[in-house]
Amino acid sequence: MIQLAAPNLYKLDKDAGDDDKRIYHSGSLKPMVDPSPAPLHIHTLQGLADWLVADATHVDMSDVIVVVVDHETVEVVSGLREKWAQRHDYLIVTPAPRDEFPFAQFMGIESFIIRVQCGFVDGPNKKKVIDAVSSVSGTLVKRADDDGVAQKVTIENEVSRRPEEKTLDPMIALQPFRTFTEIVQPESLFLLRLKAYPDKLPEVALFPADGGAWKNAAILGIADWLRANELVKKAGCSVIA
Repeated sequence: MIQLAAPNLYKLDKDAGDDDKRIYHSGSLKPMVDPSPAPLHIHTLQGLADWLVADATHVDMSDVIVVVVDHETVEVVSGLREKWAQRHDYLIVTPAPRDEFPFAQFMGIESFIIRVQCGFVDGPNKKKVIDAVSSVSGTLVKRADDDGVAQKVTIENEVSRRPEEKTLDPMIALQPFRTFTEIVQPESLFLLRLKAYPDKLPEVALFPADGGAWKNAAILGIADWLRANELVKKAGCSVIA
């Protein structure tokens, strides 16, 4: 029995070893890493700044890096540790949950107006959109001509019953709430489109038209906010985006 087991013991001995004080194995073993607490999850950039000051006595802030991962995620991590070249995640910051505007989806005009009122920063262009779609609310659209740029809508005048033509702005710049509220919400272009039906009220939709460029603007805006914050500057940690 011992003779039969000896080759396997020899194989284990050959598979295991050490190099530069690291124990390794050629099999499917996992490294024994140092235990660390799970990262905290918060929802504001100000909370991140407050944490940097609150934990300054427990953490070497010169070794802390604030990473703007994307338009809705910021992570606070450590530098590389000597053993296994690991990082420790201290903090993960994401915006508080919110109702997302359903872009590129046609909906009733009343629902559209409510969602625009609640989900966009106030401004003249927001008012233009609401005024434009309100002018056809409760009215059957007889015709909607689209040349790929502008859209001309023919409605029936409720008083004279005569056709009346309206032109919707082809592109309009708006600021939806899409990132942390501490920063200026990125502005981007949207295509406003109305869909006509012969036997029911029209529907309207907003289509994003900036190719996602607003996400880069949000990332840079978050980084600028963090670098300008006095608590973050006092902590002395690095901010990268």
